[in-house]
Amino acid sequence: MYAEAPDISAGKILDISMKRLSSLRRSVFKDIIAKSKKAPNLIVNTHATFRWQHGLFPAVDFDQMRELGTDMYICLIDGVAALHTRLADEHSIRHCLKDLIVWREEEIIGTEMLCKGINDKIPFYCLARGAEEETVETFYKLVFEPEVKKAYLSFPMTHFGDIADVRREIDEFRQRMKQFFTCFDPGDLEESYLPDYAQQADAKGEDFVEVTSLGQTIRLDLNEVRQIEQDINSQIYARDFMLIDQSDMIV
Repeated sequence: MYAEAPDISAGKILDISMKRLSSLRRSVFKDIIAKSKKAPNLIVNTHATFRWQHGLFPAVDFDQMRELGTDMYICLIDGVAALHTRLADEHSIRHCLKDLIVWREEEIIGTEMLCKGINDKIPFYCLARGAEEETVETFYKLVFEPEVKKAYLSFPMTHFGDIADVRREIDEFRQRMKQFFTCFDPGDLEESYLPDYAQQADAKGEDFVEVTSLGQTIRLDLNEVRQIEQDINSQIYARDFMLIDQSDMIV
C-alpha cells in the first residue's frame, strides 16, 4: 500500500482518513487480483481485521475476495510474549498484553468468518508460527500437499513439560509424527507458563515477569500478565478444539 501512496511515511498508514485507506486497499487488491490470473501460485499476506482510532474494521472487501477466488485461508498466530517483542522492536504501537490477546482472537474469528462468508467449502486453518522452531513445513504441506492426513498431536504439557525425560520423550513424539502427517501441534504456541512465572515473580517481590522471547530476554509487566491469566487458559481450551476440528485424527 505504501508503493501505491508514496506520500505516506512508513508506519503512518493508519493515520490517514478511512476513506483514503479504503480506496488504497481496493486499488492494491485490484492489482493483486490481476496478478493472480497469471501466477500459478499466489499467497496474499494480509490481516482480516484492523483497528483504526479504537474501532475494529475489516481489512478486506468481500467482493474482491470473491473475485480473487482463494483456495484456502490460514490465520497465522503467535504467543503474546513474541507478539509483544515484535511490536516493541519493529513498530511504535502502544499496547498492553490484554490488547494482544484480544487482537489475536479477533483475527482468528475475523479470518474464519471471512472464509465461511465467501465460500464455506473452502478450508480454514489456524496455525501457530512456532514456539521453538517455525512451522514453515506445516504451512507448506497445507498449501502444496493437501492430500497428506492432518493430525492433532495430543500430549501432556502443563504438569510434565519441565521434567527433562518426559520433555525429551514428548519432543521425539512430536518430531516423529511430523514425518508422516501435517501436524497441528499445541506446543507450537506455549504461554501457559506465564501465570506460574507471575506467581513466582510476585513471591520474590518483583513487579515484572522475565521470559525468553525470539532469542531475547524480556520483561513483561507483572500486573499485565495477571490480567490475562484467565484469557490464556480460555484461549488454550478454545484453540485446542479448533485444532481438533481442522484435523483428520488425534494422535
